[in-house]
Amino acid sequence: MAAEDEAAAIELNERASDFLPDSMDSDLWAAWDGIAEMFTSQYFTRLWIVQEATTPTGLSSKKCTDPLDRVFSALGLAKDVPAGQITIDYWANIVDVYSHAARTLISDSATSLGVLGACFAPVINEPPLQSELPSWVPDWRQSCMISGLSASVNSRDRDEFFYTPYPGPVGADFDGAKLKVAGIIMHSVQITTVTKPWDDDFHSWSTALGWYGELMQHRETSSDFEIGLLRSFVGDRWLVSYEEDEALFLWGRGGTMDSEAPKQDARLLDMESTQWLLVVHHLLATVCFTRKMALLSSSQVAVLPAAAKIGNKIAAFRGGHALDLIRTPPNRDEYHFVGECYVDGWMDGQVVRDGEHAKVETITMI
Repeated sequence: MAAEDEAAAIELNERASDFLPDSMDSDLWAAWDGIAEMFTSQYFTRLWIVQEATTPTGLSSKKCTDPLDRVFSALGLAKDVPAGQITIDYWANIVDVYSHAARTLISDSATSLGVLGACFAPVINEPPLQSELPSWVPDWRQSCMISGLSASVNSRDRDEFFYTPYPGPVGADFDGAKLKVAGIIMHSVQITTVTKPWDDDFHSWSTALGWYGELMQHRETSSDFEIGLLRSFVGDRWLVSYEEDEALFLWGRGGTMDSEAPKQDARLLDMESTQWLLVVHHLLATVCFTRKMALLSSSQVAVLPAAAKIGNKIAAFRGGHALDLIRTPPNRDEYHFVGECYVDGWMDGQVVRDGEHAKVETITMI
């Protein structure tokens, strides 16, 4: 047990008898009574039992000797997975296990298309397994946490989504390694440019602001367009001067890795910290936690995964938790899923305006 887990366990035991969770809803009090009784039981004073309470929140950072454990190890904690729905078989093919887990999550009404938030197209050094997986299946080996574009920073409930672009019942079906979803295809990507999550000097979005200024010198614009940008997801970061900690918190709304941003000049770091910094930068480049600024054919500003390319399409899947970026492989009428994205003006539970009269179609992802 890690020292911090041991300290947390001791604190839980000490507080179990007098902790009054005033902030809990009334329907949770019955559950709390059972938890409090468990904490005060004699057998529960053994700390190795208490540490199990911290396991579910740390699965993403665990080192698994077998990549199948990324799925199988969580089954003992997932009480809502019906028996036999996922069979533990260490002789099974990794791609088959990961794909079946994704199908199970998408078929579950509680998670459904939200699992797509864990998918992203790599930018460079594509892992061999990821090239074999369908684009809509997460690579569960990734050790980073992803804060989805759809979650509100003001919400404590992760089931409350920041916006649902195209409300309605999810229409998802499977055909072998293909995922078929009901949705609408919106605009295409016209201009993209890479921008870092933080500028090296100011930890801000001044790079994005500079890109916008350069773009406007070569393109006709309107006051409505400018106002839309200023109030957007992108604009509210670099137009206001925040303290660093608060700015880091706000960035979670845009989606990034669950790690502290480097706060020191690399030249002043020791060897261990320098190596850690290099690892962070490598992850940012390879697993797509950087974002791209983009302009769509509708002249709307978008924030896209780093693997986005000109000609990619914005899609709204019915019942989905965010807008999604998809692309067509050469000579195919099917799509690769690239990742979740954000488009200015399409948020806060509103139906995508341009999609109100758009044709709903079956979008096939491979």
